[in-house]
Amino acid sequence: MNKYIFVKVTFLLLVALSSCNEKIKQESIDTETQKTEIDTLKRKTDYTKSGLQIAQKSKKVLGKNLMNAISKSGFEGAIGFCSEKAITLTDSISLALNAKVERVSDKNRNPNNRPNEEQLQYIEQAKIQLAKKHQPVPKVVEKGNKMVGFYPIVSNAMCLKCHGVPEKDIEPKTYERIQALYPEDKAIGYKTNELRGIWVVTMDK
Repeated sequence: MNKYIFVKVTFLLLVALSSCNEKIKQESIDTETQKTEIDTLKRKTDYTKSGLQIAQKSKKVLGKNLMNAISKSGFEGAIGFCSEKAITLTDSISLALNAKVERVSDKNRNPNNRPNEEQLQYIEQAKIQLAKKHQPVPKVVEKGNKMVGFYPIVSNAMCLKCHGVPEKDIEPKTYERIQALYPEDKAIGYKTNELRGIWVVTMDK
């Protein structure tokens, strides 16, 4: 083998080895990327479940207190409970469960329950899913050292007693009470199986 052929063969071998190394390096990067994506998905899935449990516990506590108010004072009296106690009770639940728990809606009754832009985007997506006869899927996003979960609140027949159509679903006295306590109320006109709002659960990592 003359010198020219030797140099050419050596060059081709080096090119082949370099390509092989690059392929192995790329495969390693792809594997690490895939592993990171799987870990992220698993972490979000775990937080989705945790947030859902917190939302369900919050719903149970609020529901129990609301039913007590209804049994004592009817739906008219329940409006007073929501006005005076609901947010305070939600704050207490947040402390007990070590997470920030909120309820927001694009058709809010209490001005403090207005959604931000990100929450509003989820609300719109959930409405589209419901319109297609699909159950809205919860969502979790990562924000610094927090994980924030969004969970749908879907209206049922009981909700309509305070959130349905006035004079059809809502009794006149109840509606008068709503107007007195919430002059800027938007939370009426619902039918069953519509998105009434969402739970927002903020959890530490």
